[in-house]
Amino acid sequence: MRQVLPLICHHAFSLGIGILGIKLVSSWVPPQLYIQYTLFLTLTTVGSLLTHSGLTNHLIRYWQREAGQRRAYAGFIWHQGWWLSLPLAGLLLGICVLRFSWDGLAQWLWVFPLLWLGNLGYTAWMMAGTALNAQERNWWFCLLGSLCNAGRSLLPVGMVWVGGATLMALCGGFTLYALLALAITGVLYAGLGFKQAPAVEKRQVWRKELQEFGRPFIWIGIGGWLVQYADRWIVDFFFSGHQAGLYSLAVNMASFVPAMAGSVLLQWIFPRFFRQADQARNGDDWRVLARRCDRIAFAFMGISVAGLGVLWAMGPYLVPWLIDSQYLEAMPLLFSAGLAMAVVPMNQFHYLLLQCQHDSLNIAKTMLIVAAFKLIGTVVAAWFSWSVFLMWLVASFFACAFLGRFLVWRLALRGGCAVTDRVKD
Repeated sequence: MRQVLPLICHHAFSLGIGILGIKLVSSWVPPQLYIQYTLFLTLTTVGSLLTHSGLTNHLIRYWQREAGQRRAYAGFIWHQGWWLSLPLAGLLLGICVLRFSWDGLAQWLWVFPLLWLGNLGYTAWMMAGTALNAQERNWWFCLLGSLCNAGRSLLPVGMVWVGGATLMALCGGFTLYALLALAITGVLYAGLGFKQAPAVEKRQVWRKELQEFGRPFIWIGIGGWLVQYADRWIVDFFFSGHQAGLYSLAVNMASFVPAMAGSVLLQWIFPRFFRQADQARNGDDWRVLARRCDRIAFAFMGISVAGLGVLWAMGPYLVPWLIDSQYLEAMPLLFSAGLAMAVVPMNQFHYLLLQCQHDSLNIAKTMLIVAAFKLIGTVVAAWFSWSVFLMWLVASFFACAFLGRFLVWRLALRGGCAVTDRVKD
């Protein structure tokens, strides 16, 4: 109960803040503007999914291992994160220039510094939360997550209230949240004494591990971004701004169900799952872990489908007391939009098997195959019609879930005991 209670508090608070944020957004931000802000938000994850993905996963895998020299390791993570912010800046600038040349929105060039800071704040929050979760400091994780979720939900709409409904106001509010996340994370690292420099030999070992273990996570990040966010760019390309804005609100409303279900289940099995994987000695041990992944994944599927079904049934009754009437047409989209967001956490439970085997290369291959399958299907469906696009989102959730499971089982359990031998090497 001591482990579960802070998770319940964290998610209950996040749900309440998210509902308040959705109510304010639907009242103050028109659909044509909301899609532009949503596209900005999809780019605030570029750092966590691409440039910093290897560093984050190194922290996930080795934070417990480095318990004896945690201060030095925290300093290594902190400084590497700032060094990686340089290639991140170049990548984001290129994206903003492409966006400017695509539709002529000159404001995207002014958005660039806000986007860079937003990425740094979001990435810092993710990494700090990962470290607290790995230490099973659940109440600190609850406090950090609650503060950051409140800032991310309320500060953008607060800026709209102050300066009017513009893209710069929304992005500026998100940047304030990012600065808050950076400040809180800096305080947490300072509490660990992160300025303590590690020994030269140890730093070289960590950097080598980061290159070998972390490099494939860039491809994993590309696949994850495509699976999770490409549909919103496709909707913006194929359909009107009003329709895309309606879809964006439906996605952000419905994403609470799979996000909370996935987060609770992952925190429930992590980090105990890694400890059990470290004790695996043969192919039978790995098959036991694989079946456990199946049970968790099917539980997630059931919770997501049931929860989204209830939300979809409630949707029309949420207007206008919670959702403004200008977003009434978004309510029928809740079920399909929610399943579109459930693909990433659905497959994550099986990716744990390959992650425990240090096999990030095959995680990348699997995720890219799943991402390509979903991306091609989404483009073709959107090209046909809006109704075909929505039907594909529902079908793709189940198809991607079973495709990901099939690929992971084939890769993780090949060779029987040889898998364990490969991990030891």
